[in-house]
Amino acid sequence: MIAAEIAHGNSAVNLGTALNLSPLANVTAQARILRPPVIAVGEAGTNPDGSYRTSAHSASVQLYLKVQLVNVNVGLGSGFPSLVNVSLLNLPVYLEVADGTAGLQTTQCSTQKSTSYSWISVTPDLVSLCAGGDASSNFANTTATTCSKPASLTSVSVPLLSLGVINVTLGTSSPSNGWNLSMKAAPNVLRFNNVTGDSDDYQSTNTNALGSATSGLLGQLAGSLGSSMHATALGADITVLAAPLLSVAGLLAPVLNSLDLLLVPLLQLLSVQLGVSTVHDLGLACGQAQLVY
Repeated sequence: MIAAEIAHGNSAVNLGTALNLSPLANVTAQARILRPPVIAVGEAGTNPDGSYRTSAHSASVQLYLKVQLVNVNVGLGSGFPSLVNVSLLNLPVYLEVADGTAGLQTTQCSTQKSTSYSWISVTPDLVSLCAGGDASSNFANTTATTCSKPASLTSVSVPLLSLGVINVTLGTSSPSNGWNLSMKAAPNVLRFNNVTGDSDDYQSTNTNALGSATSGLLGQLAGSLGSSMHATALGADITVLAAPLLSVAGLLAPVLNSLDLLLVPLLQLLSVQLGVSTVHDLGLACGQAQLVY
């Protein structure tokens, strides 16, 4: 708890030594608490895929976990390559609590700063969670929380033949994507004028009742694990036949439930408000000459 509290600013504290479960199980972790504000500069409007051209994303708590349970390499001994590799559980998870995203929706320029406006769409989240091969890259994200590569949970392979015998993944294969879940509030649009130093420079959204819903955040997400798992044997899809293999979801659920015991007191101690996002508008530039190359 103390190590997580001092993980502030741009630093990430390694919590792995405090989360070893047994000689066969290990949970390595990194945490960042109270991330500095994220600044975005650019034009209003959306891209062809619907995302905002200019957006900023941040979170009060960022947590990366890598849960490993029983990794065995079978071979002839030291100096020889492995004949069979077995990984029972290897899951990278990235979590954000009290996160939010702001996008520059539209602007209006006039001859006066007081009637020049920016409209910013703000979406406060309670919690965002993703699992995937690229989960750790989210520590540096400034747009949104997402895992785009499926996570390989359980595997049996023969390295000498470059052969994957069994592979259980979490996510989707067509299109290839990780496992992404979030508890979002409805977007809210804030209007800012172009006058610096007046009362609308800082504005907040508040989803009211969501701010008190702190208990059981991760436990609520664990229930949807099973339906997002897929199994292959020698490249063939055996998801329907491999229901016992997919019981690995039951191994992860207690881990997520236990983390609630860490996150909820930590959020209360730091006075983090869920469902609240504050946006600072740095000013709209209207009618300024630009050099174009």
